[in-house]
Amino acid sequence: MIETVVKFDGSTERYDREKIVRSIMSAGGSRELAEKIVSDIEREFESRREIPTRHIRRALLIALERNNAHDIADTYLFYDRVMKGRITFELGKFIIVDEGNLYTGRSARRIGSRAVSSLKDVHQLLEELSEDMNMRAMDRETIARRSEILTEAVRRSDMNEEEKERAIGLIADFRRRRF
Repeated sequence: MIETVVKFDGSTERYDREKIVRSIMSAGGSRELAEKIVSDIEREFESRREIPTRHIRRALLIALERNNAHDIADTYLFYDRVMKGRITFELGKFIIVDEGNLYTGRSARRIGSRAVSSLKDVHQLLEELSEDMNMRAMDRETIARRSEILTEAVRRSDMNEEEKERAIGLIADFRRRRF
């Protein structure tokens, strides 16, 4: 039975099943789906008392895909990128981009240690959302969840209050135009 989780930075914390359930629900999954996935993860790792977060994360993403919850997996990954600066690839593995270029469809954007640190970042992420929507790569509900995540990222960012207010206004305008 899982008792301890080893975080990405090496620190540990007590295993909290509800934390995983909430993260799936925040990405748009139902409580029923979240409970099922967490039960699957707990069964998969039942013989281990301590488990790295990355193993839980990978099992979660695989389970979402296995349950045809592709849009929820996508929103979960968007949260990881915007809020935590992690970019996921193949089977839930990820890289953390401290600084460099991120290529997102037609555009490339420079990012630092935080994915949202300026109004320019917000403009570029909204362009990316718009492109995804125009290509019909995502439904309205997924775009709405992503814009909520982006709003939360702005609130948690290091931008000054005036920039935050302008950024949140840009996101609200985007939602009004699109929905």
